[in-house]
Amino acid sequence: MPTKSVKLSAKQIEALYKRLQPFSKKESQPQYTLWQIRTDSINVCAYQSGKVVISGQDIDWLVEDLEALATQSALFKPTPQSTKKASPTSSQENSSANLAHTFPQAGSDEVGNGDYLGPFVVASVIIENEEIAKQLIEMKVTDSKAMTDQMIIKVAPKLMELVPYSVQVLSPLHYNKIHDPKYHHLNYIKAMMHNQAYLNLEQKGYTLPQLKIVDQFCSPKRYFELLYDISQIVRSIHFETKAESKYISVACASVIARYHFLQYWEKMEDKYEMKFSKGGGAQATKCAQEFVDRYGYTRLNEIAKLHFVNTNRLKHD
Repeated sequence: MPTKSVKLSAKQIEALYKRLQPFSKKESQPQYTLWQIRTDSINVCAYQSGKVVISGQDIDWLVEDLEALATQSALFKPTPQSTKKASPTSSQENSSANLAHTFPQAGSDEVGNGDYLGPFVVASVIIENEEIAKQLIEMKVTDSKAMTDQMIIKVAPKLMELVPYSVQVLSPLHYNKIHDPKYHHLNYIKAMMHNQAYLNLEQKGYTLPQLKIVDQFCSPKRYFELLYDISQIVRSIHFETKAESKYISVACASVIARYHFLQYWEKMEDKYEMKFSKGGGAQATKCAQEFVDRYGYTRLNEIAKLHFVNTNRLKHD
């Protein structure tokens, strides 16, 4: 069975514990260790010395991430308390707090995956230093879901002048061409676009920082499995749930993504001379029915993500 080891700081080990714990099938604490976690495919053991041993059939993705993380040791300042085994709650809070104040950092986030109508958008952002982060906080940048659309329309153009960013807008028409329930489902599209968002920053001439955050929507292992047909893959990604509420880079990305979603939405309403409802509820279905009645069912793929259950509720010839 493949086995590799890496040396990490106490804070980095805490961050790793937080990252793995949601996927744990068995957790223990053998002698001289801080913890040991078994998932479906790997076993990770963190020793009190700082050595972390990873074994299993599919460990390369995690080893590569940890080796990259180890190079950041100067960014972390372990405390004596952090060598003790942390609970999942304290580990998550401590590691998130430390990483959230690490710069430079990059973050990516998506918008539109819960909307039956309209595009799917992913944006990525680089926050180069703490001074820029402070400016963003003073501008009241936060998770786009906590901001009104009016606030986003006002703030986003200023953000795009302040930070390096990239945006991908996947129209409903192209979304439906890509989407396949077996191979190219929503998580595949998410992984593909998050990966491309970071590649786009590199193509613009920016150097990606060590800390690159993706708001976690599946296990790290599954994320990289989903990129099976992608030739260029950005690795050393830090995955964390609710990242947009913890990391200013992810929050900034969510605002820029939402801004482009709203821009597309306005053009869509102008083109079809209709008002559409956001979300995936009954109002969105009602709008889609009105569209079908006016333009025909064959054109529904121009405005809607057809795999949503809303499509099955529509009446058409």
